[in-house]
Amino acid sequence: MHVTKTTYFIFLTVFLAEFSFFFALPLLGKTPDLSASSVAACLAGAVILESLLMLTFTGYLERFSRRTLICASLLLRSGAFMTIFLSLSLPAWLFFFFLIAVSKSISKPFLREVLAENLSGNQLKKALYTFSLCQNSAVFVAPMLAVTAMKFSFIETVLLTLVLSGAVMAVATLPLIYTFPSNKPSTGSPLTGMRTAFKGVMASTGIQRILLSSFFCFLIMGVFITATMLLDKINPSIGTYSGLFFSVVGVSICLWQGVVAKLTTLSERYSSQIIMIGGALSSAYLLGSVYIAIMALIAYSVYESVIIPELYFKSTSIPSSIPTSVLFSYILIVSNAGEAFGSWLTGFAITHMDEHVPTFIFFTVLSSAMISFLCLKTADRKEVPCQ
Repeated sequence: MHVTKTTYFIFLTVFLAEFSFFFALPLLGKTPDLSASSVAACLAGAVILESLLMLTFTGYLERFSRRTLICASLLLRSGAFMTIFLSLSLPAWLFFFFLIAVSKSISKPFLREVLAENLSGNQLKKALYTFSLCQNSAVFVAPMLAVTAMKFSFIETVLLTLVLSGAVMAVATLPLIYTFPSNKPSTGSPLTGMRTAFKGVMASTGIQRILLSSFFCFLIMGVFITATMLLDKINPSIGTYSGLFFSVVGVSICLWQGVVAKLTTLSERYSSQIIMIGGALSSAYLLGSVYIAIMALIAYSVYESVIIPELYFKSTSIPSSIPTSVLFSYILIVSNAGEAFGSWLTGFAITHMDEHVPTFIFFTVLSSAMISFLCLKTADRKEVPCQ
């Protein structure tokens, strides 16, 4: 019973964490006196700070109780929303994104670790699918609620609710979240923890392949997000469908992870086939009509829905001296880098070779999907020592 309560608490925590961030974005965009460059600086700065903090401090944070870390993360999130509840000025938004970045860098690597500590086998795999479902459903629901709240003038009520929810959940961590994992946490300095983890990555081919698979998987995400945002510049005839395309991805991911993944347990063979086929079909995005684009987006949604939980699940089965939370933080950091690189590549292609962007997307997505599939497929292959 305690394990079940803890598992559902983690699902609620990750849902509210993603919900909080994406709920704030429409409000940020509608805030008066904020330029586009200010908005971009807030978003980019938050992602960069979050990645730097995870890179340097996750190993150091291993020494602290998981209860303490998650409680602190929730309180920081409450403080962030109290900031913009009181003011929507640029300094308030900067402080908001600073607190959110610190909060996410503390909790992100450890939330999945709590699941891995309490569950195993198919239970863990299903929990990781649900974890991903909670993230994606929040991304889908939060902006719609934000727009509705601004339109009907109850935005302050929602902000105050988010402040109180963080405080209530921080108190709820005390009886639910364990103190330390079964593996004794490391106690080195931030630099020592980072160096030890890096040596562990370099010593394990399996972990290197997991990280490569994560990079190319999220590179595809960066390509799709940027191409869909800038659809008018690529193909003006379907530019008006940008919002529809984002909705297709959100609904498809939620249906797959909320229905299909709940009702069936896919074997590794079928998971691999779905990843390979989904990745290949998604490369057809923008090669034809709106219907082909929708088909490709559905294929991409299924690809993402299957490969991301598989990455985290397979990483827990690779023998390594790296603590689980540190390994998860490396996956998150590499994923951020892949998404950023994919966005940059797509922006570069749109600027300098706009007539060939659909072809560029086809080859980039297809090659990245195959690399991510092959790296994941061979990540746990037994290595034969040299004679």
